[in-house]
Amino acid sequence: MPHSTEFCRNVLQTTAQLTSLRDEESLVAAFFDVVMQQFTDMESIALFRLERMYDKEPALTVEAFQHRNKILDLASSESAAETGPNHSQHNGMEKDFFDCLQQTILKNTELDEHIESIPGHDFLIKKVNQDKQISFFIVYQFAGKTNIELHNKSASNSPRDNCAATIQLIRYLSDIYSNHQLLISLNDKDSLTGLYNRKFFDRKMNQLSQVSGHQLRRQAENNNCDYLAILDIDHFKKINDTYGHLSGDEVLLHFAQQMQKVFREEDWLFRYGGEEFVVILKCIDCSLVESILHRFRAHIESYHFPKVEQVTVSIGVTRLEGGKMQSDIVERADHALYYIKEHGRNNVAYYEELVRSGLL
Repeated sequence: MPHSTEFCRNVLQTTAQLTSLRDEESLVAAFFDVVMQQFTDMESIALFRLERMYDKEPALTVEAFQHRNKILDLASSESAAETGPNHSQHNGMEKDFFDCLQQTILKNTELDEHIESIPGHDFLIKKVNQDKQISFFIVYQFAGKTNIELHNKSASNSPRDNCAATIQLIRYLSDIYSNHQLLISLNDKDSLTGLYNRKFFDRKMNQLSQVSGHQLRRQAENNNCDYLAILDIDHFKKINDTYGHLSGDEVLLHFAQQMQKVFREEDWLFRYGGEEFVVILKCIDCSLVESILHRFRAHIESYHFPKVEQVTVSIGVTRLEGGKMQSDIVERADHALYYIKEHGRNNVAYYEELVRSGLL
């Protein structure tokens, strides 16, 4: 790592770029690129997600991984709902390295920072935020032996001290990443469920409304489209009245966690307000939309909620079209939702199909 005024200027410029980003995915990608470009002795960097669900063993997954000679792989961990509570996934990372990291993290899930070695490599694990039942760790893997156990306390300019200074700079950059990630979370996430909030939903819908006609036509040619679904927990007021608001909050939290389990990483999940949630399904085959939502509906119906035991959900869905006003799209999904609520609940209604059938 070059220690120079030019290097410091580059780091400051990069920091300014990082703190201008508004969403988590862009921040992770940019941060990974910065670290891999600035530190020549860095072999890889990974973002780990440690999830502690109710009555289940903790599950460790790789949310993002970048190797110096490989492509960044963001948000591609499989659904733990399909793979079980002990699910662990190493996402292209060497299995021995992943197993070592998993053992270290699971041994002490609250660790703040940890330094360890495996044959031929040193690595630094640094905790970078905790959100509800989820903790995030960034793991820096160094090429060869770098003596990262050193602390920058010596006044000499030996290579070992330069290495320690490198580690200290990585720690500072980690703190910058962590703090900005927290700001994004506080601004864009619902405080109870951890899903994106209404404010972020409005911003995202504004972005989607500006999608070019060419891109929409290309999606249509492949029979793929984006869809917006509103999910409403049935009889939620009765849950609050019968079991109390704390139990109602617990239902909302469990419901949000099941959304994260069942839907794909590339889908956008929001708490729209109260007991209403929204999912934006990205680039889905038109013939699969209803079956995907029915699968989630059936999953919720069979899920055991503490105290309340069983909860059902009604879902209204519509296709996202570029150039349409956000209020028009939401209103269409709302019409489909209220049709279901007036006809038995615990079901899925597709707005366009209701119109074709003359029911709306």
